Formats: sequence, C-alpha cells, structure tokens
Amino acid sequence: MPFADTSAGRVFYEQRGSGLPVVLLHATLHDHRDFDQVAGPLAERYRTIAVDWPGHGRSDLGGRAVDAFLLAVALAELVEGLRGTPSCR
Repeated sequence: MPFADTSAGRVFYEQRGSGLPVVLLHATLHDHRDFDQVAGPLAERYRTIAVDWPGHGRSDLGGRAVDAFLLAVALAELVEGLRGTPSCR
C-alpha cells in the first residue's frame, strides 16, 4: 500500500495508469474509493492518483487540526514526493 509522509501524517494514495497525472480528491467523510468507477477508464490515458485526505480512509490524522492550509501543504508534499516516481504499470 502506498503512503506518503506529510506534515499532516501518512497519506494513502492509489495510482493507476501512466501518462500525464490526474489527481483525484474526494469530499469530506469519503475516501479514494469514491473514484473507483472513473479511475480505471482515466488510467487508460492518464496516471491517476486517488488520495485519502488526512484523517480519511487509510490516511492518518497526525494529531493536528485539519484546515484548508494543512490539506494544501499535505497535497503539495504528496505531489512533490511523487514527482520523480515512475507511473505504475
């Protein structure tokens, strides 16, 4: 299971496909599985990355209060960490 260490704790993500990246972000109280219906078809043309926000799904909360700034920082750290990784096959 892929996780990224961020300021908000460990963040789970699921990758599929290859090509230009498309990051899929769920709504509050949901998780990466919200995109199961579309991630497969998108992965035929793109590198899809479905994320569990901190405190949701398989991601940790990290002991900090969640606000928009923390989510933005966690997402930026996740994306930066994935920048050099190859697409899944």
